This record gives sequence, structure tokens and C-alpha cells, in this order.
Amino acid sequence: MKWVLERPSLVNQITRHLRDELQSGAWSARLPGEHTLCASLNVSRVTVRAALKKLEAEGLLSCSRGSSREILSPPRHRPVLRNEQLVLLAPSALTSLMPSTMVWVDFLRSRLSETGCSFQVSASPAAYASTGTRALEALARRFRPACWLVFRATETMQQWFNARGLPTVVVGSLHDGVRLPSVDIAYRTVCRHARGLFLAKGYHDLVLLNPAPRAAAEFESERGFLEAPGQSRAPDIKTEALYHDGTVAGVCRQMDLLLQRQRPPTGLLVSRPEHTVSAVNYLTAKGVRFPADIGLISRDDDPFLQNVFPSIARYSTSPTAFARKLYKIVSEVIQEGSTAPVAHQVLPHFKSGQTFA
Repeated sequence: MKWVLERPSLVNQITRHLRDELQSGAWSARLPGEHTLCASLNVSRVTVRAALKKLEAEGLLSCSRGSSREILSPPRHRPVLRNEQLVLLAPSALTSLMPSTMVWVDFLRSRLSETGCSFQVSASPAAYASTGTRALEALARRFRPACWLVFRATETMQQWFNARGLPTVVVGSLHDGVRLPSVDIAYRTVCRHARGLFLAKGYHDLVLLNPAPRAAAEFESERGFLEAPGQSRAPDIKTEALYHDGTVAGVCRQMDLLLQRQRPPTGLLVSRPEHTVSAVNYLTAKGVRFPADIGLISRDDDPFLQNVFPSIARYSTSPTAFARKLYKIVSEVIQEGSTAPVAHQVLPHFKSGQTFA
């Protein structure tokens, strides 16, 4: 069965129509009364009132008892949408992204094209730099999409989009204080579960290996991994989070430092599948046995891990389930101009492998 964009509700249609009229200057100072709007739009008063409440929440109208609604100036940074366009902002070209990322990218591109919404990718390394606000300002002048889709956004980027009120969906976890709709894997739950698996199998010295700089997903992972382990018969449990620079050499350097410890870790949780492969290869070359010496779990999955030996225990998320969740949130923003700033999470399942007892 062909799956297409759901038709918006009548309230959403009326809200969007009134918003367009307000932004085009169809009325000045005050909105017509509810009875006039009902007659001109041929809808009930309940529908009109629900739409007006949404516009009041957006700051476009002000309601006073006993008088018609006052028209306020549109939010300073809210653009007038030129067309139904989605712009995906990424740190690099799509060809360099992981296969699992391309699944939801292709899914969105296909579904949105069915609804007449164009899909454009803007690879902007400058926007991801520590001083990337100037690049973001330039992008905002160049594009005025119905929705920004921001992938692997830094804290500065999330705060920038949040402050300007642009229609934005974040692909990833949110930093503290950011109120934007987002879709990501439930990393805090995953890492808490992984720590529990390690403890249940008798691993006591546990390390979470994350890339730096720390993205919001890494903060969430660290919180879950370091949370109180609960009841355990072992009094000497040790859990910590370490960081590397994201390169193969950086992962190997961190592995070498861990092996040189008086008490090397017995349980290792590695973020990002590419870093997991680097860690497994290095430890294997050093004669480490899985899982006798070290039990290893990958926080993330990707199709290429199916070809790795020894097989890697990992948390796997259905790319299609992730894509459908993301498409639902993006569709709401495109249809309505905004959506609730809710952090939507997809829960993966654990896949056993030879690297973990």
C-alpha cells in the first residue's frame, strides 16, 4: 500500500490559512470577529476558536475580553515561508555519511517528493565550527524553508535555531535548555541497560568510550552509564566515561592506555560503529580475548557490522522505524509551521555477539 502524507485536520488547515492571511497583511490592527470568520470560512465557531488559540500561542494575536483579537507583529526572526521546502543541514556531504543515515535521508526524500515538498541538502562544515553563527546567518538568508532538519548539531547551533524561532527539527539529542522538536535513539536508556548487562555477567571495571567533542548524545550516554548501578554483590564496581578525538589513532591510543592500567577494564561500551571496529581490531592485535578478557558492546549498529569478526554485540535500531518517526515530526512542522518541542526517542533492541559473554 502506498504511504503518503496524512491530510491535516480542519483546525490545522484553518490555522494555516489565517496565518498566511496575517502575514500577507490581509487585515490591519484587528482580526474580524468570530462570527464573521465562521461565515467567510464556512466552519464552526469551535473550529475557528481552536485555530485562533494556536495563533495566540504563536504570538500572532492578542485576545482581550469583549473585543476582537488584536494583530501583533510576527516574531522578529520568523520567516515568511516561500514554498514547501525542507533543508537538511549536515556537517559533510551525504556520500561521507554512514549507510544507516542514508536510509532515513532517502526515506524522507521519497515521501516528501510525493507531497510536492522539495528536499535539499546543505553540507556546511563552517556552521559546525565553534564560530559557526555567521555561517548560520548566511544560510538563513539563502534559504527560507518550511522546515530545517539539523543533523549532528552542536550546542551552539541548537541554541541559535532555538533563539530565532525558525521551524526546526533536530536529528539527535538536545542540549540542556534547548526547546526544539527532536528525534533520536534513547541513548540514556541504552547505556543504562548495557551497564546492567555487564554487571549481571560479572564485569566490574566498566568503561564507556565516547568521541569528543561531546555531542548531546554523548552526554545522554554518559548519564545513563554512570547512574547508580543499584544492588550488586560486588563492592568494587568502577564505571567511567573516557573520550577520544574521533580518529583511528585516537581510539587505539585510548585502548593502549587502558591496557597499561594496573586494573584494565573488563567491560567496554563503545559509541559509534566505526570506533567499535577500531577498538576490536586493536585489542585483537594485542592478544585480548573476547569475552574472556574484555566484554565489548557497541552502543550503535550499522549494516557493515554484520561483516565483522568476531561478531559484535550491539544495540540495533530499525532504520525504517527511525525514518517513519522523523517523517511524522517533519510533516507536522511543514503542515502547521511548528510543533511541540518534544524529544521523541526510538528504543533499539540488543543483538548478541561473540564480543560479549
